[in-house]
Amino acid sequence: EAEAVLVVNPLQEAMISLESANVIHEAAKTENLLPQVSRIAEITGDVMMGTVPITKFRETIQHELGIDEEKARRIAGTIRDKIFIGVKEELRVIHKLK
Repeated sequence: EAEAVLVVNPLQEAMISLESANVIHEAAKTENLLPQVSRIAEITGDVMMGTVPITKFRETIQHELGIDEEKARRIAGTIRDKIFIGVKEELRVIHKLK
């Protein structure tokens, strides 16, 4: 009897990992934005799927959450440094970056 094998690419893994969830939660908590943690996670996922341009990540967080640029920059920076860095090649392909 064959076992089903689930093939998960690095982007999918980053989107569903507990590590990523913890990074996003901590970023939201640090900026006193826990009520909006799910929206931050959605925007992060949208970037990983290519539906929000990675170049507009900070701007999208700022606009969607209605927060100041500095807060948005810190959140985006944390997520970039701790999640996106691990899938940077995949993101380059999706976002057609050199």
